[in-house]
Amino acid sequence: MRILRYILSVACVAMLTTSCVVSRAILYGDASVDDYRAFEQENIAKGDYTFRFAESERMLDTMRFEWMHFGRGEMAQMTIDEAIAPSVDNAAILIIHRDTILYERYFGEWSKCTQSQIFSVTKTITAMLCGVALTEGHIRSVEDRVTEYLPELKQADPMFGELKIKHLLDMTAGLDFDENYSFNPFSKMAKLYMGRNTMRIIEQTKFSHKPGERYDYNSLTTAILGVVIERATGMPYAEYLSSKIWQPLGME
Repeated sequence: MRILRYILSVACVAMLTTSCVVSRAILYGDASVDDYRAFEQENIAKGDYTFRFAESERMLDTMRFEWMHFGRGEMAQMTIDEAIAPSVDNAAILIIHRDTILYERYFGEWSKCTQSQIFSVTKTITAMLCGVALTEGHIRSVEDRVTEYLPELKQADPMFGELKIKHLLDMTAGLDFDENYSFNPFSKMAKLYMGRNTMRIIEQTKFSHKPGERYDYNSLTTAILGVVIERATGMPYAEYLSSKIWQPLGME
């Protein structure tokens, strides 16, 4: 109990005396699907029309497949439910073929109304929005330099002058940024993930190598691309997503 009190005391002091990022990182811990609670949120407005998938007889509910049995360590004939349920706490699985839902299940406390963090799905959505901005002429070309849209980066590091939009899209930006979600409230990842001032983080980031030299998966490239899209279109990210993708596709 004495050790537990000591840990709690240190955590409380840290939350009171350090930055908002550190306190939030300590409070919420490792990255989780429940982290939406930690962030300010904007609504992606739906339109008047919403698309509905067709419903099938759900044959996948009862069909048996060969799976590795988690308990016995051998292959066994099981339904999808029987194979997955013992190994998960909270999860959702949706299988769609063409326009028809073939399988839909929610495990643990989850339901179709459960909110969830979507993490790197955002990278795909942001790349799609970049494509829309290119089509509409807000962004002239993927060869455009990022500093044409974020001129303040010229003062942050001369290397930003060589960074192009295509480097953000294909993850060859050359940024000195470690995509590490381990619990470290002082890391660059924690600052990007839990921080509220994205531009400050971008401006403080240096380069480990020249843009275009090699592939290096990291979330900061997508964060920069998101800011570029907002500057180029003159619209908030959520509003642009709603009007150009969400509503036209009939998403709920």
